[in-house]
Amino acid sequence: MHFLSNEPIQNSITRKLAEDPNVKLDIILADSELSTSIRYEIPQLIDYITREDILPDLLKWALTREFEEIENSDRLRRSAVLALSSTSKSLQEKLQDNSIFIDSLQKAQKQNIEKDLLLCGHFQRIIEAFIRYTNGGFLQHFPNLTEFLIKNANV
Repeated sequence: MHFLSNEPIQNSITRKLAEDPNVKLDIILADSELSTSIRYEIPQLIDYITREDILPDLLKWALTREFEEIENSDRLRRSAVLALSSTSKSLQEKLQDNSIFIDSLQKAQKQNIEKDLLLCGHFQRIIEAFIRYTNGGFLQHFPNLTEFLIKNANV
């Protein structure tokens, strides 16, 4: 990768997306350059992650156990959470008012995500990242979040 030049960044993810714009999400999640690519806000990756046909599965990876039987599911789940809770401004900008994103988070809250500590932690990391990015504005989408947190806090 050439981060200090004006040339577009080329890495394994950009090559995969150039070769096949419909590459399977689990291939992208398994890529060792995912974290760096998100951090450097590679446009092809941000656009891919926020596509209407990709985002629901990314959220399922992070907030459900639907893909439990897939090899390396723990690693892929962590990668999904890493992507959704990253500090990438371009990604957060695209997701902060995205109905698929917000609906999935609201659905997770309504489906008792607090009963699964792993998924609850993922939910918390994602919500916290967006609360920080929006200086609290993201909370407008979760009017019952305070009540939910008080009810389910384990002290």
